[in-house]
Amino acid sequence: MISSKGQSVLVWGDTAHVLAVQIPHPEIGIVFDSDGPTAIKTRQDLLVKLAADKTMIAAAHMPFPGFGRLRTADTGTGYDWVPATFQNLK
Repeated sequence: MISSKGQSVLVWGDTAHVLAVQIPHPEIGIVFDSDGPTAIKTRQDLLVKLAADKTMIAAAHMPFPGFGRLRTADTGTGYDWVPATFQNLK
């Protein structure tokens, strides 16, 4: 977590690898998890908190620009990735 002047962003590495799978279904693991059950539990717990707090996330493996937030999916299970709006500040 990086914080400055009242704003924060969480930089996650490999919390989720496949947007279309692990964001709507955080209970699904991947072969890259060295401890599958712990990775799943950690991901599930973290995503609950991030969605509730509306935390800005800098995320590996998410689409450009790689910054966004999570919200609880309308289906009632899993989450939606909401990318931050990219602005070219030339």
